[in-house]
Amino acid sequence: AAVPAFVVNCAGVSGMQALADVTEAEWDRVFAVNVKGVVFTIQAAARHMVPAGKGGAIISIASGAGRRGVPGASAYAASKAAVISITQSTAQELIPHRIRVNAIAPGAVRTPMWQEVEKRFNAVLGDAVGSAETVQVAATPAGRMSTPADYVGAALYLGTAESDYVVGQTLNVDGGMHMC
Repeated sequence: AAVPAFVVNCAGVSGMQALADVTEAEWDRVFAVNVKGVVFTIQAAARHMVPAGKGGAIISIASGAGRRGVPGASAYAASKAAVISITQSTAQELIPHRIRVNAIAPGAVRTPMWQEVEKRFNAVLGDAVGSAETVQVAATPAGRMSTPADYVGAALYLGTAESDYVVGQTLNVDGGMHMC
């Protein structure tokens, strides 16, 4: 049997500012990419998948920050909570077409974006350089930060027939940081 299409919706930006300092422009920038980007990518994928009639899977990248707020990152955390909610809403809309919508909630991922997050995190919270990573590693039962390769298996699982009955879920892939 042919494998239905799947899309991984992965664009995102960080937003590390204390609530007292966040500007409307910064809030809008974070939500434009992290929320509007997810909505309109899901919409574009659905516009192709529904008429094709073969089902499929749409996977968005949320964040553990969307499950539990992060001091100094209210815009980012709120935007990722919105991704989780959008995942649930669109999953209900699209499952009649055999299109499953799910999300992955990573923890801290060692990428070029992490380097910027760490600088901002340290500036907002007044910590020494390098301490944000130390805090993340200490809070992660697996004892390390993740890399992009840690998410491949979850995306493949959610994108294939093995997860046919998984709908509207956000899978934590974070080394054990969030167990809910």
